Amino acid sequence: MTVVCLNAKTTYTNAESQAIKNTRDFLSKLSEAIPLNFYNNLQCFIKLYDSESYLMRNAITDIMANIIRKVLNGDSEEKVKNRDKFIMTLLQRIHDKNSHARAYVLNVLAQLVADNIVPKPRLIMMLKAGVDRLRDASVLTRKRAVLLIYSVLKVYQFIYSKDSNFRTQE
Repeated sequence: MTVVCLNAKTTYTNAESQAIKNTRDFLSKLSEAIPLNFYNNLQCFIKLYDSESYLMRNAITDIMANIIRKVLNGDSEEKVKNRDKFIMTLLQRIHDKNSHARAYVLNVLAQLVADNIVPKPRLIMMLKAGVDRLRDASVLTRKRAVLLIYSVLKVYQFIYSKDSNFRTQE
């Protein structure tokens, strides 16, 4: 039996599709365990963003998110600069050709925002990205865009509820 992907010009058999899924799971779990090694060798993996398989692109998104969470979580100038680059790369990926890949990136961004990993200056970019994806053709992508917007607004609410000078005008 052969499975034909509509968005790709490649035909995958069930065994090949399962191998891709297993590779994605393996890379994602391994990047959780040893994110520093993936960070040091990211140039090898970043090329997989050009892969036909959206599952492999999702694996790279997972790898980048794990690196942001576990390696680039400090306040040193280099870590902040690299974290911004990684976040900008993820923001570019919300325009992927595959709706599942777009939705997955939006979900990962929402998790990063909810975990309070995204710096305050980048929150407005996250909000704009979520609003932009509300016009997507895919229902799943729109759903994940709403989740991202909700996460950003929740963080904004927390930030400004702590600020004693913040008042609403009635």
